[in-house]
Amino acid sequence: MQIFVISVHYGDPQITTDFLHSLTTGAVQPTEIVIIDHDPEPFTTDKATVLRPAANNGYGAGINYGLGWLTTQNAQPDDLVIAVNNDTTWPQDSLKNLVDWWQEGKPNGLVSPLVKEGNKIIAGGHVNLWRGRATLRQSPTKDGSEEKLAAPDYIHGACIAAAYKTWLTLKGFPENYFMYGEDVALSLRAQQKRIPLEIPPTTINQQQHSITKQQTYYLVRNGARWLEQETPGLWPYYWKITNRLRWLYHTLLGKK
Repeated sequence: MQIFVISVHYGDPQITTDFLHSLTTGAVQPTEIVIIDHDPEPFTTDKATVLRPAANNGYGAGINYGLGWLTTQNAQPDDLVIAVNNDTTWPQDSLKNLVDWWQEGKPNGLVSPLVKEGNKIIAGGHVNLWRGRATLRQSPTKDGSEEKLAAPDYIHGACIAAAYKTWLTLKGFPENYFMYGEDVALSLRAQQKRIPLEIPPTTINQQQHSITKQQTYYLVRNGARWLEQETPGLWPYYWKITNRLRWLYHTLLGKK
């Protein structure tokens, strides 16, 4: 089994350099790491293959660019492909634990490890379709060591792994989000195709960031978007009406 890692770079090159160092010094190392470089200033490294698309069309499009490139690398249906944020770091045994768990159970779903953000350990998230909110949930134990975590409604977008054939079945990431919300949209899409969501007993670290006004815009817009486009049954019709009423409400209040 080959292990492919795809990440998207934009911004501070040291963040991506630290990410690559953590991945290439662990107990198990990837077969290939692919960095999709969206930064105006070219990123250089000898620890990964760097690809520069003609345009920056967002995180999902960047990951899909890498998935397409894998077709030229003799990627096999059962190879493990990990799409991961460049602001994560991998403790010494994290990738080994993921691979050992994967080879033991051979899951056919979307998989996301526990994600440590500061003092919190995140184990996927919950979607409330009535309120239109997606909320990350904390692991019941401080180290995420319980034997079996309940299946989440969506998995953390900081790191999503799946067999290459599963990525092809899902046609990769949704591309109309640019940033934020792709993890919820992808998880909802997977569940409609009866692809399970799973959380293995391994943890990676992610940096904590303050949210800018632009990022808040994408969080709100993309939340409305996946409610209308990815929810099951009659929910899209409900949210097409509700979102417009919400927009009207805030417009009348004079809020941007």
